[in-house]
Amino acid sequence: MRGNVDTRIRHVTEGRLDGVVLAAAGVRRLGRIDEATDVLDGDVMLPAPGQGALAIECRAADAHLGPDDATLIDALASLHDEPTALAVGCERAILSSAEAGCSAPIGALAHVDGSTLEVTGVLADDAGTLLRQTRSAQLPDDPADAHRVARETGAAAATGLLDGLGVAPGTAGGAHAPATHLPAASGRPHHAGGHDRDDSR
Repeated sequence: MRGNVDTRIRHVTEGRLDGVVLAAAGVRRLGRIDEATDVLDGDVMLPAPGQGALAIECRAADAHLGPDDATLIDALASLHDEPTALAVGCERAILSSAEAGCSAPIGALAHVDGSTLEVTGVLADDAGTLLRQTRSAQLPDDPADAHRVARETGAAAATGLLDGLGVAPGTAGGAHAPATHLPAASGRPHHAGGHDRDDSR
């Protein structure tokens, strides 16, 4: 459906639609969350992998393409939220390992609580069979190792979903076929801001 939040809500209030699903973060930001009749949490519907996280992309500090690269990296460091970066890395590993295209029926939501990472993923096959799975892992103290474990946990969740449905990666047909493959997330992201990540949909 095309249109801004006001247009989409008006489709409901004027009777053209029985209901509409919008991102809670956007509706809340506009001060209209009271108009929502229900807020869907992760127990009802999982978001797309990486949904709700904000990132700033820039060149690496050692790119040597300009005198301000290292300065910019340092300035952005104050925006970095490590638990969000770990969660998003895990979620993206599910998407990557499943070799899912942008319209694939897949969702993932990861949370970091102290040193524990928990991720829930959901995947449907072409027949509409839905499988949901939760994995958890203890994160090492070393940041690089923690990101590796987060990616491995996401990849393991994807393997479990694919095996459970009997689906081979990258073989989905029709609208779910991946037009291109998402490269595996590698290394640690420079900065992923997400102090106010809103996981409600």
